[in-house]
Amino acid sequence: MALVKPIFFASLIAGIGLCLLIVFKPKTAPFASPIYAAVQGLWVGAASLLYSQMAAGSKLGGATGSGIVLQASILTFGVLFGMLFLYKARIIKATGPVVGGIMAATVGVGLLYLTVMIMNMFGGNTSWFYTGWIAIAISGVVVVIASMNLIIDFDVIESGANAGAPKYMEWYAAFGLLVTVIWIYLSILRLLSLLNSRK
Repeated sequence: MALVKPIFFASLIAGIGLCLLIVFKPKTAPFASPIYAAVQGLWVGAASLLYSQMAAGSKLGGATGSGIVLQASILTFGVLFGMLFLYKARIIKATGPVVGGIMAATVGVGLLYLTVMIMNMFGGNTSWFYTGWIAIAISGVVVVIASMNLIIDFDVIESGANAGAPKYMEWYAAFGLLVTVIWIYLSILRLLSLLNSRK
């Protein structure tokens, strides 16, 4: 257990570095993406354990707290396949305005995270982001925005396949999908944890 936090932060930093490498050098995706997936596996595992420990003994998590991780996993797969159905059925189409709206909302989430991080560094009051109904509402909105990013991922994969994109783009597209799925899982995990804290 003593190694959980060091593993969490070390894998987080390594994951960010690999993510930036792949984003700015897409041709590195074939060999960097599997490494990124392994590193993120450590990070997600450590994060899951930390959330599980917080939920231990609660109504949601049960005696071990593992229930919250199982619920987040099931919901993540549900979101993944649900969004895939909506995309394939063309109920939600990756049109210019839709993609633009999703990207704008995603940038907004990023700016929110950055703002909270800066406020934490300078001793600002960020309790609203971590507890209470405001935090729950924000977390719920983030889950929706993260889920909508799957539409962009599916469109990139489909468009690349139809256009006969280079082989490395298959890895790049898979990397993008993995990033989104991890974001959805951790966002759902955080939302369940916040809801659990209100019980």
